Amino acid sequence: MACTPHKSNVPGDFYVEDGCCTSCGMPTTEAPDLFEYDPDGHCYVRKQPTATDEVDRMILAFEVQDIGCIRYKGTDRAIQIRLVESGEGEQCDVLNPDLKERNAIVQAERAARFATWKASQDLTGSASSHKSCGDPTVFRRFLHWLGIGA
Repeated sequence: MACTPHKSNVPGDFYVEDGCCTSCGMPTTEAPDLFEYDPDGHCYVRKQPTATDEVDRMILAFEVQDIGCIRYKGTDRAIQIRLVESGEGEQCDVLNPDLKERNAIVQAERAARFATWKASQDLTGSASSHKSCGDPTVFRRFLHWLGIGA
């Protein structure tokens, strides 16, 4: 699914969706050289990654973003595979059928792990009542940010 890029994104395969940013600060935490905020607080890609370490940091920014505003519209299979395997395949505008299938498997595995964890927390009475805790994607990103999630 192609989304509308924010007008300040530099041209390239990585972009931030227009109107999606919550000003969470996570992309600039992982890749301050690749992201910036406009005066309204909306982040955008200010530099496309070119070096391997920049691509690595861009992928990390995908993994810690709050709600999936960072997207990839390119067709580089290696980058698509990395995004799929990190649980961010849905942030790819284009995926071949085999990667769509793999993405569905990865998402199902993560949802099952989350459900198991959530059930164990419910049994101990320690699960949060916050509404976002019911969303495995948001919660997974939060756990990853804390350094304890897969």
